[in-house]
Amino acid sequence: MVGCLLLDLRMPGSSGIDLQTFLVEQHSRLPIIFLTAHGDIPTSVRAVKAGAYDFLTKPVEGSLLLERVRGALACAAGAHERRNDESGTGARQEHLTEREREVMSLALSGMSNKEIARHLDISYRTVEFHRSRILAKTGAASLLQLAHRSVG
Repeated sequence: MVGCLLLDLRMPGSSGIDLQTFLVEQHSRLPIIFLTAHGDIPTSVRAVKAGAYDFLTKPVEGSLLLERVRGALACAAGAHERRNDESGTGARQEHLTEREREVMSLALSGMSNKEIARHLDISYRTVEFHRSRILAKTGAASLLQLAHRSVG
């Protein structure tokens, strides 16, 4: 699910900063936009350093607010898509054989096909075969893409 949160600094009960702190502690990935008439520079800096997407002071033009909300939603959607891609890659890596995992690990460490072949005492062609199967099973277009997904 993708969304964003518009928070004011002054709210009944707890402040917007308190709610942001709680959400950060809960590992919430919801982008937060502060919209307040009571902002100051130290508070805005604190909010942004804690991960707020933006900090706006009232009054704010509707078009600017919509632009910032759209930006926050796009950011959240991109992060959501990346998490889905990464979790899908992880799930697909479960289908690799023991040898394919070895080859993948060595390839991701920077070894060439010839070095992997010597290290595992197998033929160069067998390494090429394993690499092609790794890419097919994980859905990665290249070893570089697979490395990026594995690290992410």
